[in-house]
Amino acid sequence: MTFNERSLGAVCLSIFAILLSSITILQPYNNSPPIRSDGIGYHAWVHAIRRGSINFCKEEEILDSAATISMRNPAENKCGNKYPPGVGITQAPFTIFLGQYKTSQGFSTASNWIVLSLGSALLLGTVFITGKTLQQFACSLKAILGSFIAGIFGTGLLHYATYDGSFSHIYSAFFFACTLYIVSKKAPSQASRWGRADIISFAAFNTLLILIRQTNLLLILTSVGIAINNETLTLTRKKNLALASLLAIFLGLIFYLSYNLYHLGELTLSTYGGEKIVPIATHSLKVFLSYERGLFTYYPIVFLLITFGWITSKRWIFIFTLTLIIGYGLIYGSWDVWYLGGGFGHRGFVDMTPLMILSLGLTVDQISQLRWRRFMIPLVSSLAVICIYVTTTTQHAYWNSNYPFAGADQQMYWRTLINSPPKKK
Repeated sequence: MTFNERSLGAVCLSIFAILLSSITILQPYNNSPPIRSDGIGYHAWVHAIRRGSINFCKEEEILDSAATISMRNPAENKCGNKYPPGVGITQAPFTIFLGQYKTSQGFSTASNWIVLSLGSALLLGTVFITGKTLQQFACSLKAILGSFIAGIFGTGLLHYATYDGSFSHIYSAFFFACTLYIVSKKAPSQASRWGRADIISFAAFNTLLILIRQTNLLLILTSVGIAINNETLTLTRKKNLALASLLAIFLGLIFYLSYNLYHLGELTLSTYGGEKIVPIATHSLKVFLSYERGLFTYYPIVFLLITFGWITSKRWIFIFTLTLIIGYGLIYGSWDVWYLGGGFGHRGFVDMTPLMILSLGLTVDQISQLRWRRFMIPLVSSLAVICIYVTTTTQHAYWNSNYPFAGADQQMYWRTLINSPPKKK
């Protein structure tokens, strides 16, 4: 990348930082307070860390408001938070001394502002790190910028870093972006401290991923798969990365088993209480196509990626992306609450957006080198604009309370896209 390209990239990143700062300060949406819904359960871990306890009975009042207590043992006065501690661990260094001990009246104003700002900061970090990863694959600046526009505004990434920034998804996306950067690098010499630092960081990032969401196991396995397919890495390097990921998974499993044993007296990995698994793929069609929360319905850029992603010269990256999409579709389709509660679009796929952006960038870069690029570039660009319009239009309506948190149907969806006012009864 030339000096002029680096300068242009820095300018674009600065403009995006200003945009995120404006959204954080002005909050152009109807949503208060920033720590809300699922975010209450995640942030409660900051207070648990401060107390040095995994018993959430002292936060029971505020947690019940978000249906977050999933395990109760009245005989021993034990209450279990269904959300894992990864997000709280990440927030704790910034907020642990800002909140009051009693949370019955909610979290402090300072904590709300920090968590809101942290979501935007993590998105900015995700963009920067994923951009560096694309550079490692020798992507052109145009391809990098195009993939970011599509990935940020064509999925729920922006929404879950701002409006719902207290949720877990931007945290998963950021740490996943960090692991993708590490496994895409060329291996340093085995004696390099920088190389050892990468292995340690990889283990730490994956440990946080498994402690943020159990389903992030798929992200960890994907990173390892990409490392194995990276021909520039030595065999020793690949083994070390695989061992680091296994250590992270082991630590995560130990936590979940111990946590549930403490609250329930039994060994289980799920912290979600009454929310159960249903026969495999029961709701998978809804996960992808429903007007309620379908992936392709609200983030059609993902379908565009699936359609043209095979063009990329790094086809194994596309295969990992497609496999992860299908994997998540099967997992969420086998869960009784397949839509994961209220939210904009199917938020379960937001966690993997760094890989989508990486795959998009490689695809766009390859299209620009094809003999028939004069036809393909206008076609793909036009379709991408339509996809982004669908996402940003429904998101704008959602931000302004003109679109429901849950229960959207076909009529609401199309009426929003054509900007038609609701019919009077």
